[in-house]
Amino acid sequence: MNKTIKQGLGAFLVCLLLWSVLLNGLIAEAQAQTSGNQGIANRSHVDSVIKDLEKWERSFLKATFEKAAEQEIVEPTVYNWPTIGLARLERLDGLDLYLAENEKYLQQNWSSTLRKVTDLARISLAVGAAQGNPRDYGGQDLIAEIYNFTDIEAQGINGPIFALIALDSGGYDLPENAKWTREKLLSIILSKQLADGGYSLDGTGKGDVDITAMVIQALAPYYRAGQPEVKAVVDRAVAYLAQVQEADGGFKSWGAKNSESVCQTIIALCAMGIDINTDSRFIKNSNTLLKDLLKFRAEDGGFKHILEGSTNNMASEQALIALAAYVRFQDNKSSLYNYHPEKQTPSLTLPAEESDSSPSVSGILRIAGADCYATAVEIAKQNFPQGAETVILARGDVSADALPAVPLAKKYQAPLMLTPSDQLPKLVFNQIQALGAKKVLIMGGEGAISQQVSGALSQAGIEVQRVSGQDHYATAYEIAKLLGSSGQAVIVSGDYVHSFPDALSISAWAAYNGVPILYADNSAQLPKPTEQAIAELGIKQTLLIGGRAVLPQELEQILPAPKRYSGQTLYDTNAAVLSQLQPNPTKLFVATGGGFADALAGAAVAGQSNAWILLTAGASSGEDGLTDGQEQLLRSADNLIKETYVLGGAAVVSDNTLQTLKQILPSGTP
Repeated sequence: MNKTIKQGLGAFLVCLLLWSVLLNGLIAEAQAQTSGNQGIANRSHVDSVIKDLEKWERSFLKATFEKAAEQEIVEPTVYNWPTIGLARLERLDGLDLYLAENEKYLQQNWSSTLRKVTDLARISLAVGAAQGNPRDYGGQDLIAEIYNFTDIEAQGINGPIFALIALDSGGYDLPENAKWTREKLLSIILSKQLADGGYSLDGTGKGDVDITAMVIQALAPYYRAGQPEVKAVVDRAVAYLAQVQEADGGFKSWGAKNSESVCQTIIALCAMGIDINTDSRFIKNSNTLLKDLLKFRAEDGGFKHILEGSTNNMASEQALIALAAYVRFQDNKSSLYNYHPEKQTPSLTLPAEESDSSPSVSGILRIAGADCYATAVEIAKQNFPQGAETVILARGDVSADALPAVPLAKKYQAPLMLTPSDQLPKLVFNQIQALGAKKVLIMGGEGAISQQVSGALSQAGIEVQRVSGQDHYATAYEIAKLLGSSGQAVIVSGDYVHSFPDALSISAWAAYNGVPILYADNSAQLPKPTEQAIAELGIKQTLLIGGRAVLPQELEQILPAPKRYSGQTLYDTNAAVLSQLQPNPTKLFVATGGGFADALAGAAVAGQSNAWILLTAGASSGEDGLTDGQEQLLRSADNLIKETYVLGGAAVVSDNTLQTLKQILPSGTP
């Protein structure tokens, strides 16, 4: 090759290299712009969005106040929601101006303020967020006005929703003679759910995204506190939102795609402890709620109501409180409307709820507390009178990490106790200390059970060990490693929201035999952590619990020596497990199949002696809660069962169920 050709080729290669670098740079820039336009945001980007939005809000409010003549008072609806958003973002500068303006408004317009309970609630929320006192504000007790309001449903379900949110925001005490107690407000809200799982303003027709999300915001504290009636309603409402979410991650309300519906959903899910960035129910085609919300961001820093519109005040203030809710969730702080997280969520006053362990039917012992946390405490008191060196601690409102932990309770001879995600209830802490526990095994990472919970235990001199993975599949794997190998493994559906009864049915048997509980999903392949556990633990036999709708038949081709136990309903599956795997029970524990918490704490005890865990439809069935198959199963074990315990109050396992049990098992007395 001559010199000229070499020089020409060299120049060509240099040009090609430069062109490649330039092209890659252009592609990267285009991708970055596309990502920005689509709303893909890391935390620093979210903080930047909030900074610009705060600037827009403060500028808007300043202009509004300047336009008003000196003798005029600005309507509180203009600044109440921005006050809440800024305060919950801990940006308190200047909020005293809004509080003072609000107070003047109340003093001059008190009679008109009383026309709507939502006005009272909104002002109370703004005052409380800005560290004011709604019980003594402008010469009025706003909280008393809310719980004594004449017509709470004059604005449809919005009245009960925001009355309850306002009352719970500060954990305010209510007198016995209050016209609207928390129980009454909850009863109204729970009764208005529609057939599709959603809610509407007037309780008719089809569900509305915004109203449904606001209902979830009001019910979230009670859901996370383990109230059984609330759980079923909220689960359906959350499922409704997931179902109607658009393919681009957003929502339509009244036929229009808008930002406010996304905002209300973000607030609701954050209040529930649901991570909107990772929960697959709310990620559509890789589109998240946050990603969709940021599409509505305007160039001036505010937000638009619809994509084709201009900056809108309502859209901007709703975006502000939604982003405040999101940031607080990410930072493991209390939810948007929870201003005093140190106060416990009040328990429902249930008509027939048992508050202690006294039997409500002779010979059958009911173990119950005011909520699932108290019930778990009562179970521990009843079954560990000599104390326990180790306690298993799991989250009481989400079963994912808790269900595989039951076998650990047998291994460590430990009670399984429950806690909300963000704070350890005092009665649970006291019981852990009363047991003389030296160590607590926490199931799940800090996203499941916060550092505040583990910190409270550590400060008390109790050793804390977390057992966790990146998700509930991986956490089950970590639990299995800690448990050790028995050569067998239980496989249950990873859809823990709907399939937890299958895991509960097998949990006592698995605990007694030291068999790990692993998750699979509705596909022909095993999740990687489950596959690892089977290989590393040398599993030779697997037990599939549940039908082919939740555990596909293809799994039987890849699992070692699989055997399936299932029935047409969850109660039939429960009966199949008990009859085929535990033919000689001496103890029976009865719990609702409508929630996992009571049965979970009981299963940890049942696993000590291979006792039965019988799941019933309980009070929700309107009858005795037992299927024909369950009654037949119990009759076959009449001469074997010597002790019968019912877990939870009459609201979850009815007295009718106890009467039926007494008739079938006359010898089954504790």
